[in-house]
Amino acid sequence: MKRLTAVAITVILAMGFGSSAQSATTPKAGSACTKLNSTGKSSSGTLKCLVVGKKKVWVRSGTSSNTSSNSSGNASGPASGSPCSTIGAQKGLTSDSYLECRYGAKAALTWIELNKTPKISPLAVSPTPIQACQIPEGVDPTKSQDGAMSHGFPLTNYMASRYPAAGTIHIGILPVDFTDYPGETNLKTDLTATVDKLKRWFTYFSGGKVNLDVTYQTTWIHSDKKADYFDDQASYKNLDWWSAANKIGQSYVDLAPEGYDFNKIGGLFVYHPKAQRTIHTDLVDINLAAQTKQGNHVIDVHAAPAVLLERGQEYASWVAHEMMHHVGIAGHAPGEGFPFNIMTDQNGWSQALSAWDQFLLGWLPSNQVYCVDKARISDQTVEISPMEREDNGTKTIIVPIGPHQALVVDSHRAGTWTAGANAGAHAYSGFYGVTVYRIDTTKANDRSNESNSGSSTQNGTSDTPQTDDGNNTHWSKFAYYLPVDGGASNPQYDWGNYSPGQKVAYKYTGVVGDSFTSDGVKFTFLKTGDQDTIKISLQK
Repeated sequence: MKRLTAVAITVILAMGFGSSAQSATTPKAGSACTKLNSTGKSSSGTLKCLVVGKKKVWVRSGTSSNTSSNSSGNASGPASGSPCSTIGAQKGLTSDSYLECRYGAKAALTWIELNKTPKISPLAVSPTPIQACQIPEGVDPTKSQDGAMSHGFPLTNYMASRYPAAGTIHIGILPVDFTDYPGETNLKTDLTATVDKLKRWFTYFSGGKVNLDVTYQTTWIHSDKKADYFDDQASYKNLDWWSAANKIGQSYVDLAPEGYDFNKIGGLFVYHPKAQRTIHTDLVDINLAAQTKQGNHVIDVHAAPAVLLERGQEYASWVAHEMMHHVGIAGHAPGEGFPFNIMTDQNGWSQALSAWDQFLLGWLPSNQVYCVDKARISDQTVEISPMEREDNGTKTIIVPIGPHQALVVDSHRAGTWTAGANAGAHAYSGFYGVTVYRIDTTKANDRSNESNSGSSTQNGTSDTPQTDDGNNTHWSKFAYYLPVDGGASNPQYDWGNYSPGQKVAYKYTGVVGDSFTSDGVKFTFLKTGDQDTIKISLQK
């Protein structure tokens, strides 16, 4: 901004105008003005008095977002920090940089300068030892709906023999079609791309600690049955769910050819034709004592229900989500059904792990975590990078606030790990935002009311029945998103149509000018650009 001001002053002096020249002299684009939003005529057309940087200057009216001085001193181009009119619009600045129109405080649209190759600030050095931010587990797994899956440290890698948090994980992907649902002809292209994406996902988010080995074939395995043979309600009505699941799981294993070596494969993921609409069983058959062509082996068999195919579920993100549970994280909070985390919406917009989950897994390097306890908070500012982008910047801020509690800050925007056009959730063009959530590792997840119809009023008691929209404290979660102080600046936005959380997520998404406050700590979103700048202060 200092460079912009200097350029504007240079232009004014060169033209011989002072700040009082507005009424006496014909205005020119880039010269100083005094009365905000006033208009004037010039040889180049109608001009309007707008704030550029910290100065009032004349800009061409009509499309003010496209006409104020840019940061390179070109009076005919837009400027970083000046108003714009179309969210997500972009304007080139240089060969390496551009402007994007984004929401700011009170939903004001503002040009933000970005680099085509993001410039990442040096890592912020934590004032508190990282161990203080490794919040310990506080849930008894024998009494938890999440079982042995972890909410806090240390990670319980309870299925490490098949899904180690560090090492090689062996899975099989089995493409099966049916007599009433023949498989698509583009299986080879789709499955090859899926496997490639899965491997890249594990490589990036594990920091290279996990190597994914996938056995698959690129031709359909033809079942001689109709699809409903593999549906528990259609074929096994008289059996309890687990007994039916074991029979279905074994039926899939029976279809696996010799090339699927269950001496090493620990998990089998079934790939159905995209048109399949008959199998409604969400098959999560854990620890199946399977009879394989290599003898008896304990494996897990997964097959997605038809509803996920109807939603356009991306197969790779579904597999990654399920595997993360086996590696040991509970997921499904904060904000079950919200679009900012692959563990809360596997068909959502973000295909990233939350910073907390990645940290808990031992996959987020400690130097990418800014850890600060309340005693060391001193109005410091920290620049964090979005979880969806592959970079080595500071990824999160963690403030421990109790023996089992912490506040966590994540940044979000489009990047390598956001979903494509067919996903069940979509961001608006130009979306960016910061979320803050409160961790309490003494609480497990209660998911009993996520699909109930009724009110989605947050934390309310007046409407009955209530819907757990994924962030309602009526139902226990190990983490909840904090609402933006005073209400969100970005306007109401519906991320999708199949989850209550998609309709309220905007309330918990901060943009520049917003803040979040909890437990005596305030996080203020000061600035955005290639990274997001957060001020950490004690509540006054």
